[in-house]
Amino acid sequence: MDVSKYKYPPVWVPAQALYEAMAENDDCGKWDYPSAQLKLTKEMKHPFASQTNDDSENTAADAGMNWYQEAMGVLGCASIPRGYVVVKRN
Repeated sequence: MDVSKYKYPPVWVPAQALYEAMAENDDCGKWDYPSAQLKLTKEMKHPFASQTNDDSENTAADAGMNWYQEAMGVLGCASIPRGYVVVKRN
């Protein structure tokens, strides 16, 4: 695979790994930028800002990720293929 030669050396990637990496979807790859950002509430932008150290056991999973789904709806998110690969040397 050809990469930015001035930054990284070229690498060989198995075809299956390349396909799997490029076949993934970005849940919010396309959205109404920049106007949708103005519609986000403070709670959507910083969902854990009101937590104290005593609440540290409460996670997004406990909250049901409602803020995330709501924010994605406000942004008008559309799922699209990622179409790029990140390869790390072992």
